[in-house]
Amino acid sequence: MVGQGACVWVITVARPKLLRVGYWGTIVVARPQGLLVDQDGMSGFGYQHRWLRDLGDGWQLLETSGWNDPPDLLGPCGAVVASTGHPVFAAYVSDGDCAVMCTAVPGVVGSLTHLWDTSGPCGGVPASA
Repeated sequence: MVGQGACVWVITVARPKLLRVGYWGTIVVARPQGLLVDQDGMSGFGYQHRWLRDLGDGWQLLETSGWNDPPDLLGPCGAVVASTGHPVFAAYVSDGDCAVMCTAVPGVVGSLTHLWDTSGPCGGVPASA
């Protein structure tokens, strides 16, 4: 309890604004013999592999990062499907705002599919800019 004439200090701390940090990188899902990072064509997805996850039943997920991640995934997908003999899915994610996806099965590499945040164009630029 504060008595008469006592001074009370109130300290408030402003919460800092959090900057929006998006995800950049390439995600590859395939079913290789051995490790996915050792398959032919994997270097085409990027130079810095950061996560390799076992998804069960022989499927693995690899995340890569770096400025060398390709916006065109057709060549690397074709090389990996030829190496593994199983379907491949790859997506290049740009700042969490858009993604370019590619799938491949033995003998066929699909066309690229582009998904984006409908509130604006790719790269996080507001629609009004």
